[in-house]
Amino acid sequence: QRSLCSPVADPRVTGEQKKIVQDDRKSRPESNGRHVTISPAILAANGIHLPSSDPSVVLTFEEYRSIRRHVLANITRLEAAGTGASGRLLLVTSARPGDGKTFTSINLALSLASGGERRVLLMDGDARRRSLVDYMGIKAELGWVDLLEREDLTLADIVLHTNVPNLSVLPSGVPSHDLSDLVASRKMKDLLAELAA
Repeated sequence: QRSLCSPVADPRVTGEQKKIVQDDRKSRPESNGRHVTISPAILAANGIHLPSSDPSVVLTFEEYRSIRRHVLANITRLEAAGTGASGRLLLVTSARPGDGKTFTSINLALSLASGGERRVLLMDGDARRRSLVDYMGIKAELGWVDLLEREDLTLADIVLHTNVPNLSVLPSGVPSHDLSDLVASRKMKDLLAELAA
């Protein structure tokens, strides 16, 4: 079974498409810590398409719109219940590498952002692989790991606002040897609470 998470792994990607991706990578700007441009060519090479893509990919996007409806309904239900549980945080996970977590996360984030109901912050939770920024064709040196380790950074310093309306990205940053401790820390809990708010 082909991994959905391998960049440019789709056998349907032609030599011409690979050249577009390479040219696009050369021309993409470094992140200034605030604004980045998501590359449609690199997304397409990874089997991910923006909502405005050609009609041949509408079916896949419609499947994510169906998931979006369920996610938004769950958020509304949790908020109406007033239990204090936040439906604003959504975790995409699986038991093994290569199951399609990055692919699914990006597609779902694009779908949620395209609905226009809410702003979406897509966070790369895998600080060891850090594949999310590569999938989107953007560069980022800092991320949430750096935010937890350094006192001189704020969330505004590391969130990347994109050219896709309502979509921002929170990269993982530089892997830390204390990653397990950081994820279990009070700082991480506070960060998630800030993101949910």
